[in-house]
Amino acid sequence: MNESAELDAKRLKRLKVVTRVLDDAVEVPLLRFRVGLDPLLGLLPGLGDVVGATFSGWMVVTAARMGATPATLARMLANLGLDLLSGAVPLLGDAFDIAFKANRRNLRIVEKQVLDPDGTRRRSRALVVGTFASVVGVILALLAVIAWAGRVVWAWVV
Repeated sequence: MNESAELDAKRLKRLKVVTRVLDDAVEVPLLRFRVGLDPLLGLLPGLGDVVGATFSGWMVVTAARMGATPATLARMLANLGLDLLSGAVPLLGDAFDIAFKANRRNLRIVEKQVLDPDGTRRRSRALVVGTFASVVGVILALLAVIAWAGRVVWAWVV
């Protein structure tokens, strides 16, 4: 194994440890469900989400150092953005955080990047392009509805 591969293996091992602590540290008795430090930190207004996002951001930086493509990093950032955005909603955001587990999702993306870089790059690119196209489509649909409503109101007024 070359020096770069050894370094990536160490990085991946650290990512797994951080993911376990943030998303899967403790099993909830009787429910067979694991919860980590991230949703618990989210219960602290403001500061908790920032601390969790800092660790999650470190995971994205580590993935970049391991050679993750921009599209792969965009996928990871989208997961974190959704996690952070949902965290702004008291209690419901924390419940979402427990179920969504953005760090575990991002770890899977990094593991796939290491095992199948070409496949991950294609999937990530397709997802980013699809998401962008969907957002543009929704914006265009909203503009069309606004234009239609404006014409209806204008015809009613005139």
